[in-house]
Amino acid sequence: MHWNVIRSDPKIRIMKLVLHSSLTNCATDILIELGIHLSASNDEGSSPWSQVVTYTTLPDKPNKPGKPCIKGRTHSTFFKIAWEPPKEDGGCPVTEYTLEMDSGDGFEPIYTGEEVEHLCEHLQPGKCYSFRVQCSSLGGKSEYSQTGCVVTLPVIPGKCEPPKLHGKPKPSSVHLKWVYPEYDGGSDVLGYELELINPDETSRIAYKGVNTDCVVAGLLPGRKYKFQLRAYNKIGNGSWSDIFEVTSGAGVPDPPIFSQIAPRSPHSIFASWEEPFHNGAAISEYRLESKCNDRDFEMVYSGTLSSVEIKSLIPATMYHFQVQALNSAGAGPFSECVSCQTLPSSPGTVSTANIKTIVGSSTIALSWKEPNNHGSPILSYNIEVGDTLHTTDGDNPEICIEGLVPETTYKIRVQAINSVGPGPFSSQIKIVTRGLPPLPPILECCSVSYNSLRLKWGDGKNTDMKTFTLEMETPQTKRFVPVYQGPSNTFKVTKLQEMNLYNFRIYASNEEGDGPPSNIFTFNTQRALPSALKGPKVSNITETSCNIEWLSAKAIGDDMLSYRLQIGTKESDFHVVYTGIQTSFTANDLLPGTEYSVRVAAVRHCSDGELPGPFSACTVFCTTSTQTVHVEPSKPFSIGGSWKNREPMTDQQWAMIILCAFTVIAIFVAMAIQHIMS
Repeated sequence: MHWNVIRSDPKIRIMKLVLHSSLTNCATDILIELGIHLSASNDEGSSPWSQVVTYTTLPDKPNKPGKPCIKGRTHSTFFKIAWEPPKEDGGCPVTEYTLEMDSGDGFEPIYTGEEVEHLCEHLQPGKCYSFRVQCSSLGGKSEYSQTGCVVTLPVIPGKCEPPKLHGKPKPSSVHLKWVYPEYDGGSDVLGYELELINPDETSRIAYKGVNTDCVVAGLLPGRKYKFQLRAYNKIGNGSWSDIFEVTSGAGVPDPPIFSQIAPRSPHSIFASWEEPFHNGAAISEYRLESKCNDRDFEMVYSGTLSSVEIKSLIPATMYHFQVQALNSAGAGPFSECVSCQTLPSSPGTVSTANIKTIVGSSTIALSWKEPNNHGSPILSYNIEVGDTLHTTDGDNPEICIEGLVPETTYKIRVQAINSVGPGPFSSQIKIVTRGLPPLPPILECCSVSYNSLRLKWGDGKNTDMKTFTLEMETPQTKRFVPVYQGPSNTFKVTKLQEMNLYNFRIYASNEEGDGPPSNIFTFNTQRALPSALKGPKVSNITETSCNIEWLSAKAIGDDMLSYRLQIGTKESDFHVVYTGIQTSFTANDLLPGTEYSVRVAAVRHCSDGELPGPFSACTVFCTTSTQTVHVEPSKPFSIGGSWKNREPMTDQQWAMIILCAFTVIAIFVAMAIQHIMS
């Protein structure tokens, strides 16, 4: 390398300086050792070179090395880091490198040497480390390189502390808590797994999640359970913690199991059961319940024994049993229901409430409801009547006892019998036989008409409240049918036919029963009288005569009817003025101005004589006189012809009179009140 040095000297135009370097830095052209000789030049030429003088320059500090970076794969606890030498060493070779690492507490040197790489060991997984490097030479120390960061690979979390119990254990659950593991493996813990180990060494994951506590349910009371915990991150599951043991809270005992249940007699059953698991608290009591038929369960035993004989049961009856155990935690569930039937026994007692009786004067008919046969069919019944024992044929629950004395008290008991034996007698019932029914009275006929018969019987008194039944023989069937039944001593038989014979009989009844019927009594109806006619009609009245007409009577069979017309005045009785079959008659030889009454009656002509009917009502009229002619309307007149015996007023007439009287009184009262008020 050559340099020309030009100075402003008037004598010397050009001075040449030649430097000879044995060491050259190509990058910076920094000379390390220099040889110098000098030559001067003017117009005349150049001077010879001077002797060579050698000089060495001082070295500079090198430039900063390259940024540290990972070399090869990164591991969880180690990796190799490397860097590039500085591009300018300052004129002197780099003698050493210093590598510093920052793990969170500041940079600290971890390596010093000539190598441009270093193996970093004993690192924490999943942690970020920062690195910088500095180089040194005779010229000094360079600046620190750029900082490089390297993250170690994370690992599974560390071992967790065992979970701890939070609160008091419950019979079916426990509440556990735990803390974050001391070491998370360089990666955030994503969650926890809690493993439950049952008393039978089977296990299951009881919880998996991010929480640091959980309630483990579904436990059995009074059992020892083991728990172990582990954390997991994105790398995987950590190791299990130490085992934590806990005993679940005391619970009610398990249901017992029947070991034996069998009948010992018709009235007792023996039952025993196995002691169940106590679930953390000693069993203090057993309760045995039973039921039969459709009833509810009832407690039949309470105590500490695991066996009992149940007594006072019904024979041949299916009983159902269930048992439960109790401890300080309460009553456990009932066992499965078991059934057992008692042995058959003799029949039960016949209830007197179910005995029905039909009592006669010499017989007693008994019937009753079949008692409980207690598992064996009833074969027969014994009936004790006084000192006499009667037996039924088969299992028929009824009997008729005959040959008894009327109005006598009998004591009766009933007993059922089956293949096991006779049952107990029923309670004693007292039955009094009835007296004999009353004898029939004698029938008499006290009144006869053409279509009715009034009959009477007895003396007119009925102090013993007898009931009489009167029967009449029907002409068509010749059978006696009741026409009256009651306590009366008389009865009128109606709707009969005239001149007919009728047969009657009667019998009396009382609480003892119906008496025998009487002998047959025969009575005869009379002939029918002609019916009463309406009052005759009088017309064409003169001083001495008038025309009298009447309606014809209803025919009675084939017998002929005739009519009798009577006329009378106030001073004289009625006398017959006409007899015949005509329905009109002209009366002559009457007195002028005289009041007359006329009436008519029908006469039935029978084979054995005449049978007159009742007279009609009277018709009153007055013959005319020489001055006036006065005709009065028809007025009723008595059969005896008395003028004073008129027909009574009707109800309508009386009502009209009363209404008029009240109206007049009301008017006078109103007038009086008005006068007082004014």
